[in-house]
Amino acid sequence: MIDINNGGLKLNIDSKTIRKGLTKNEFKESVIFDEVLTIDEYGYTRYYLKLQKIGTVAFTVVIYFDKNDIIDSVSFSMQETIPLWENWSKDEEQKLKIKHDEWLANCLGLPPYKYSWGTIESVIDIHDNTSSIVIRYFNN
Repeated sequence: MIDINNGGLKLNIDSKTIRKGLTKNEFKESVIFDEVLTIDEYGYTRYYLKLQKIGTVAFTVVIYFDKNDIIDSVSFSMQETIPLWENWSKDEEQKLKIKHDEWLANCLGLPPYKYSWGTIESVIDIHDNTSSIVIRYFNN
């Protein structure tokens, strides 16, 4: 679940939490790192995790670290399996966004979700038309 006091995202992996201020080195030393499927580096470093449970719901999870190796954001999307592009449809992504909106409302109440530590949004990415929930941390 999401802790609105500090932006922590609690995964069901030994109750580990992704949190503001997490460094890449801390992440690599945690049990969460054992869940990494792929890594992309392009200025930011992006770690794709195996399907994760948040509460009772399965999500794909992507963790982004900035050029200073501090967590920038985490993106997660409700999925029963790792999604395949050949199964993608814009209509399904719109439906998924509605599910994300409902999930956030059930967890946090109604938006906006702006806090001293960062923001939470349900979005559809304009570049690839995929729906996700994004926690963005304010890094000073």
